[in-house]
Amino acid sequence: MSLKQLFDEQTERYARACSPGIEESDVARFFAFTQGCIFSGLICLCFLVFVMLYDSIVLGGGKLNYLEWSLVAGFLIPLAPLLQRFGDLVHFAVVAPASTLFTLWITYLLGTGSGLHLTLILGLTNGLLHMGNGPRIQAALAGLLTVGGILICQILFESPSGLVEADETFTNIVFVIVVVAIIGQMVTTFRTLIERIADTEKALAAAHERSEALIRNLVPRAISERLKERPGELIADALPAITVLFADIVGFTSKARNLNPEILVEFLNRMFSRFDMLSTERGLEKIKTIGDAYMVGAGLPDARADHAEAIASLAIAMQHEVARMSEETGEEIQLRMGIHSGPAVAGVVGVTRPFYDVWGDTVNTASRMEHHSEPGRIQVSNATRMLLKDSFELTRRGSIEIKGLGATETWWLHISDPTAATLAKDSDK
Repeated sequence: MSLKQLFDEQTERYARACSPGIEESDVARFFAFTQGCIFSGLICLCFLVFVMLYDSIVLGGGKLNYLEWSLVAGFLIPLAPLLQRFGDLVHFAVVAPASTLFTLWITYLLGTGSGLHLTLILGLTNGLLHMGNGPRIQAALAGLLTVGGILICQILFESPSGLVEADETFTNIVFVIVVVAIIGQMVTTFRTLIERIADTEKALAAAHERSEALIRNLVPRAISERLKERPGELIADALPAITVLFADIVGFTSKARNLNPEILVEFLNRMFSRFDMLSTERGLEKIKTIGDAYMVGAGLPDARADHAEAIASLAIAMQHEVARMSEETGEEIQLRMGIHSGPAVAGVVGVTRPFYDVWGDTVNTASRMEHHSEPGRIQVSNATRMLLKDSFELTRRGSIEIKGLGATETWWLHISDPTAATLAKDSDK
């Protein structure tokens, strides 16, 4: 870690300690203000050392005592950020008059030829950095104090007071020091401010990207773009042809009663994360999870001609994934799955936790397909079978009684290699 990085790190700690409740958007500004105060204190220290050496070596000692004792007060400048704990108003009411009076006093001692009255510009700069977007009355008063202080010095303190016995050489050296210090501190302060603002903007951009990613996880990308372009718009789409899959973990409810909460959540998260990856690889849209059930759709929000094939491929891949998890855990894990194709309605609902959902007979029938399926098998409706018959291997289950649908013809989708494409076979044909 470089000396500058160490200094910046300690300065930021000090700034945050001085203002615990500061907003992240104000950190860069207050950091620059705090750094300016610290630099001002260091300048006073260096100036004091110079004055003491010049007094003892060149002037013979005892000629600049008043100035030396006055400069000691400059060591209080780095403590100015601490007043932020009492609020902006108290901070301004104490720091602004005190710094102005201090500058007037040392200018009175040496006269305007020393250029010390110009340090009021630094006070104004630091004050504006501290106030930021605060009350404009404070900014106006800070400007008034600066201009008024400089005018008072020019009118009343043009010549030295006589309390110190400084020669012309000393005054000229002080003037050069003051000009260099002002330029150096302003360049450093504003460069730091720009750097910190850039860092803040990067942090805000990263936070924005995280929020965008969260929105994209709640709703499909196409829907999130519509919501951003037209805030408040009701999202409701008629979907002429989609395929919906429901998958449920067999016997999970009874097993969950005896599982530690952490183990339960870790298991579901691991399984559903793998399902999410498989869905994303195929460009499918996970709708939601309900307990240990997983719901995914194809052909939404954007239509696609191969919606049934994509879901069938996913269903087979999910069964293979569950088989791998069974080998990893040493416990038998089985999915009961159901698929149906048809029209539906989709949209975004909710205010506190909005999410993208799908409704209609297609969804209900897909749920029934899963409910009346068997462990480790994938049951599809006749509507889905008509779309899959030339791409996947299917076996007729026959007609079964399904609640709300009556006698319904269903089919089993064979769990073969998910990349394989074989002709449909009708065992009863």
